[in-house]
Amino acid sequence: MLIPTVMAGAKGFDGQADPNGLPVERGDILIVFSVLYATAAGDVEVWNQAIGGDAGFVLVSGLPVDDNQETLAVLWKYADDDDIALSRDTVNSYVVRWNGVQNGHAMAAVIKNGPVDDYPFSVDTAVRIANDTTTPGVSLITTSPSLLIWAGTNSLYDALTLPIGFDVLGGDHDGEESQFGSMAQVAAGPTGSVSASQDAGPSAVALLAVPPAGGLSTVETGTGRITAAAVLSASGSKQAAGAGLITATAALAVSGSKQAAGAGRITMAVALADGSGSVA
Repeated sequence: MLIPTVMAGAKGFDGQADPNGLPVERGDILIVFSVLYATAAGDVEVWNQAIGGDAGFVLVSGLPVDDNQETLAVLWKYADDDDIALSRDTVNSYVVRWNGVQNGHAMAAVIKNGPVDDYPFSVDTAVRIANDTTTPGVSLITTSPSLLIWAGTNSLYDALTLPIGFDVLGGDHDGEESQFGSMAQVAAGPTGSVSASQDAGPSAVALLAVPPAGGLSTVETGTGRITAAAVLSASGSKQAAGAGLITATAALAVSGSKQAAGAGRITMAVALADGSGSVA
């Protein structure tokens, strides 16, 4: 299985995240990271300038860095035709708005080879209100080698450095106020506590883990929530994960063909979405 890859578009101020030049295709996972000048994360939306309407992104997390300055927002969606058109549009872009007002600064990223699921990644977030030279730690446990994406912001505009091993996706204020980076896991398992160094100041961070398409589920620490990648049947329908993934043996009998082993024919059990199974 291929570990997902990520490409970032041009960052922008005034809430603009430009996807132009990104090879967006239908079904890609799109993520917008935004630092908003707001006291809370409520009523955050991503606007598509080309269509003059809400682009349909879902807010994953919105963390106020402190009581009266900034909010780190992470939003996502699966790419559709409007997103493909916007990626080829040299004039328009996404605009992040808070309570209907365009503000902050943002960056768009596109993820390839990710899973198809109701929620295709897990996330851990944290905020530190007090001044400190490190950002708060975030951690996840993966059961398939995954793409890790870290985002962080510092509300005092002090230098912020990516965690060790993460490659730069983008940053703002000359790379000092906010940073976004990625790293591919060599092997599945705990990420350990991921934190970054900074000069000082309050900070908010988020860590995302995106498993491969068809990969095993990714477990979010703390809540124990399981985020399952889609397990596809021979017909292409999604199998429910329940408490764990059901890995179905491919049953060609579904399409009427036969399986042979040695001199005799074998039949296979087909795992159903409810896990009850049936015999082909």
